[in-house]
Amino acid sequence: MRTLKSKLSTCLLVISLISTSMVGCKKTDTSAPVVTSSIDYVNLTDSSVLCKGTIVDNGGAQIIEKGFVWSLTENPTVDDNQGIVTLKSESNDFEAKITGLMEKTSYYVRAFAKNSVGIGYSQQVKFTTTEKPWEPKHVTNILIEDYTATWCGYCPRIHYAIKDVTSQNENIHALAIYQDSDKKFQYFNQLASTFGVEGFPTAIVNRKATWDYPETLLSLSSYLNSRSPLGISIETSYNNTTASIIVKVEYAKNIEDPLKLVVCLTESKLIGEQANYYDDGNGNPIKDFEHNHVLRRVITELLGNDISTQETLKDNISTFTFNDISLESYNPANCEVIAFVTKANDKSVINVQGVKLGEIKDFQYLAK
Repeated sequence: MRTLKSKLSTCLLVISLISTSMVGCKKTDTSAPVVTSSIDYVNLTDSSVLCKGTIVDNGGAQIIEKGFVWSLTENPTVDDNQGIVTLKSESNDFEAKITGLMEKTSYYVRAFAKNSVGIGYSQQVKFTTTEKPWEPKHVTNILIEDYTATWCGYCPRIHYAIKDVTSQNENIHALAIYQDSDKKFQYFNQLASTFGVEGFPTAIVNRKATWDYPETLLSLSSYLNSRSPLGISIETSYNNTTASIIVKVEYAKNIEDPLKLVVCLTESKLIGEQANYYDDGNGNPIKDFEHNHVLRRVITELLGNDISTQETLKDNISTFTFNDISLESYNPANCEVIAFVTKANDKSVINVQGVKLGEIKDFQYLAK
């Protein structure tokens, strides 16, 4: 017969075995972490971005590593990326500034977190870096185009206004585009139609807006003070019958919009009659009126020659050469070359340069 002590020992052994069995068979439920990510667009620049991540669930295990991966292609990983940053903080909320990015480029970024089971990734976020701020390096010049005629009695007002502002500021250039007389420009009608000229006189600044009465230097300030992304130089030479012109365009930034170059030849000190409706003591007509900046010919296509977008890169210089330009019956000593670059889409002028025929005008750089 078993003693009470023996029975009690047997009972304790069974309980111990059951307890041990239950502990040894306890199920562990762990998984890779769950992570979210976002971009702080306020801190998005041309070369960097601030990324934010949150560990929603650590997967039941300690986080070993966390951070961000990014790439030009979708769904970057820790093994396949163009950049990775890792963090060691214990907080579930984390952030990092990604640097060294290319401007105006789209990237994909994901936050990640790693535990003993594996790596969890957030949804990918796409962002595009901004354009790098550019600094102008060239002086801004402007163009006034005077649509005029010798029969127009109100046209002397614009002639005098142009004479006034060009004498005060060398960065203002003019084209007097005549509708009549021996000074008539061959393609007057095409230009007038293109730029909406309906009456005389009409003066247009940079092919953008009319120069309204009273035509003053102050009213041109906003154009002269604007920043231009390019500059122009002109080199000219001539003999008795022909001229040669070299125009160079230097870019202060990458320009993606298509551009055009227009090169013109003007002649000044042309003496002739001019109708005059003003009571200024000069009479009507003015017998010996001096007609200046008369547009004689456009050496390029009428609205300009295309500039390849492969050329319009920061610090690059495009060179355009024009040879054997007939001077016909012009007086070379009174001629000037005007060159300007326009936007192909809206035809507005970006920058201008002018030089007397036979002379050189280098790039005008801003003072540092």
